[in-house]
Amino acid sequence: MVRKNSEYLDNLIDFVQSNFEDVCVTLRDESIKRAVLNLECRYGTYRIAIREIITSTSRVYSYYVLSEAEVIYGFDNAADVTALRLKYTDNARYHQGELTPHCHTEGKRTLLLTEEYTCQKFFEWIRVNVSK
Repeated sequence: MVRKNSEYLDNLIDFVQSNFEDVCVTLRDESIKRAVLNLECRYGTYRIAIREIITSTSRVYSYYVLSEAEVIYGFDNAADVTALRLKYTDNARYHQGELTPHCHTEGKRTLLLTEEYTCQKFFEWIRVNVSK
């Protein structure tokens, strides 16, 4: 698993370096049980924050487009209470802790359910939806 995760993170870093500017890996930590990668980069005037946590059973991610400290768009799959309520309505309490893909907009005032994202899919979304 360590080699597979290491290779995945290497490929992710290579992808980001070839598509974004000023790439800085702020954390890369790998063990037998999990791998973590945090990095920041730029896309035009926007700061991009990327985080991936990989375990043997899941991949937790967050991909954020920031203007200074404000979230313009943020895609993640955290077990967000609001996302769980949107997805399961009255049954949300039975799904606490479940990873739920969603997008934050308007400084995190709006939340929309999404499909699962990858860094590559996030970049394609940015190219279509965010002006440099």
